[in-house]
Amino acid sequence: MQERSRLQAFLHGLPASVLAKKLMQMADSDFQVERELQCWRRASEVTCDPAELVAIADGMLEPGRHYIKLGEGREYVRRGEAVLPLLRQTRARDTQAAVTLGSHALRRAWELMNQADDSGDEFGELCRAIGAEWLACLQAAGPQPGAFGEAYLQLLLEDPVESFDPVAAETAMGEAARQGLRQALQRRWRAAKDALRAEQARWEEARARRKGRYAGLPPRSDINLCELQRMHLEQLERAGNIDGALAVLREDLTTPQGHGAVIGLLGRHGRHCEALLQAEEGCRAFPDDAGLQAALLRGLEGAGRLEEALVLRRQQFERRPEVEAFHALLEAAKAAGHDVAALRDSVLAWLQLHEMATGRYGPNDVTLRAQILCAEERWSEAAQLVQPPASCSLVTLRTIALHLGTEERDTAAALLMRVLDAAMDRATSPYRMELHLVAEIAQRMHAPQRAVWLAHLRKVYAGKRNFLNGLPVG
Repeated sequence: MQERSRLQAFLHGLPASVLAKKLMQMADSDFQVERELQCWRRASEVTCDPAELVAIADGMLEPGRHYIKLGEGREYVRRGEAVLPLLRQTRARDTQAAVTLGSHALRRAWELMNQADDSGDEFGELCRAIGAEWLACLQAAGPQPGAFGEAYLQLLLEDPVESFDPVAAETAMGEAARQGLRQALQRRWRAAKDALRAEQARWEEARARRKGRYAGLPPRSDINLCELQRMHLEQLERAGNIDGALAVLREDLTTPQGHGAVIGLLGRHGRHCEALLQAEEGCRAFPDDAGLQAALLRGLEGAGRLEEALVLRRQQFERRPEVEAFHALLEAAKAAGHDVAALRDSVLAWLQLHEMATGRYGPNDVTLRAQILCAEERWSEAAQLVQPPASCSLVTLRTIALHLGTEERDTAAALLMRVLDAAMDRATSPYRMELHLVAEIAQRMHAPQRAVWLAHLRKVYAGKRNFLNGLPVG
């Protein structure tokens, strides 16, 4: 840094003629230096001739012949930054010419970035700096004609790094250009949508001709159509055309996500009754979709239809019994004015009847009922429930054991022994978790009992040397 400061001071002290001579010598020996100096010269002399402006910007943002590897981009970025004062100079002379030049400079910067490893985001920063200057040019130029909207749309679609603020740009371009943008979006989206439908129809015909034989994957929306639809919907919402946005979304009600998008749009704009109707329609079409059921529940509860919400909560729990669904069911019962304690008992009785002879964790699997008791901090009841011959998840057994008081330490030790026995079946060295379990069990035993149990472990696991070496002494 000190050497650089000394160099700067030295150069400032030299006459202009000496500096010019040195720069010409450097230009004679290095084509890149000469090109950069020529760009500098032309930019200082520039008029507002569009062809000349474009040529200068091209020279500043030329990518070169080879792929730009990580660490090689700084020189390209430094040269590309020269376009920023060129844009400012042009804006001062002719704002409309500056808008055109900025659009061209953005595209050249994107081309440059696409030929480089931009892991450090150097080229991305350059694109955003040019985008900020272009936006300033657009704001200075003021409202644009309607045709500008389609050109702006193409710029948006090409932009790989969000180089400028689209809301600010669309505010600056004026109403005529915004209308042009929306019309162009609608046309392009409609054309892409119709093309997809035509492909899907051809695929259906081909499948029918094959009479059930495999006809390949059905055509789906590509990234271009998805982006066009996203932008089209944004513009419709921004213009307040909610019914237009709904019409777009209702063309895609063949999936749960399609129904969900309609419900979300209606909800965002306070049309909750319609959102509830859509959720009901979606659940009829896709009765097992959790997202649509959640939307239906929100709608029912928001509309005060609490009895229907309670019925749906019960159906959800019985279809997929889980602790969270159990508590949600009790909350729904409370909201609907039902006897929560009676419902709790009836649901636990239902669970007991429906516990499979061989569940996930073995015969007479009581895991869910035990987890419900754990959530209610009924640790002693949970400990009694999981006693043999009942089976239960090891995590739940350990949770119960760790929450039992000292007066139930024998019960806790027995539960932890079950966990240890199951863990040792698949344990491998260095046995850290298993030895931690041993310590937890040992601290719940009196010394004579502990000594007998440790001797038992040494006998049973005599072949697991590292496990034996980690056991407590006594």
